[in-house]
Amino acid sequence: MHFRKELRQVADLRKRPVTIGSRTMCKRTSPNLDRTLRPADGRFLCRFPFPPTQQTHESKSDFRARIRAQFADIHYAFTNDVEVIWTLYLDGFERYEMGGQKDLDNYLKPLIDAIKGPDALLVDDALIQTLTVTWIDTTADPHFTLEITSLDPLAFLPKPIELWEMPDGLYYPFSAMNRTVKGLVPFTMEQRKLLARGMFGTTSVKAAFRSALRNKGTDPRATYYEMMPFHPIGRGYPIAFAKRSELSMVSMVEWRQLYTTDELDEMDSHAAALRHDFERITSPANGADS
Repeated sequence: MHFRKELRQVADLRKRPVTIGSRTMCKRTSPNLDRTLRPADGRFLCRFPFPPTQQTHESKSDFRARIRAQFADIHYAFTNDVEVIWTLYLDGFERYEMGGQKDLDNYLKPLIDAIKGPDALLVDDALIQTLTVTWIDTTADPHFTLEITSLDPLAFLPKPIELWEMPDGLYYPFSAMNRTVKGLVPFTMEQRKLLARGMFGTTSVKAAFRSALRNKGTDPRATYYEMMPFHPIGRGYPIAFAKRSELSMVSMVEWRQLYTTDELDEMDSHAAALRHDFERITSPANGADS
């Protein structure tokens, strides 16, 4: 795990698929855009030159490995809500005359499982807000395509991604790598500490606001929506979600060990000042709703 190693050391914007040798690649939309480092306009598109499996045919692990081999050179993952479109090119004769093809929902789980997780394209399948699967009759060899469109074109991070716990009890995605004009470069320790400090301050305010609302008797659902303007840009995940993602998780106790005592005091004082300003601005005396 990258964090613990450090601690021990104190489209046409729609890309068209093109086949290169035995590999299926996705054409760059611009000569200056490296598609392996970022999705063009928040979109990923790829063609898989083999038939989609059904849950009873090919082993799940083998199928997942074949899919991931096609985007092994993609060095990012989506971290917020996405639209996913699967298009399956199948033999209509086999489907209707021979009974060789089953219902579309039998294809979905193996396909979705293959694109989520530490080595895949999505932090977790819970990010899928819109899901479309369709099949098209073909007399050519069966194959399929995948299109992922992020609802926020900037909501992606370079891999590997870790989930760091913050004061609001959620785990936020942090990358060990920084995307630069020279390619991916590892973040320095000081850069990672700065990123964590910024998220710590923001989520401290969010946690204080949530506490204040609940102390007033606001129910959890209403609290969630009232807090929306104060959510960080990056999405945080509950612990159950974080565990399911299989990404490395870093507790707040762990990452705070990166800091000296003086640095922790300064960070905590900064967060306290932010909370104080928030409470002052939102108090009834300043015209805030009671």
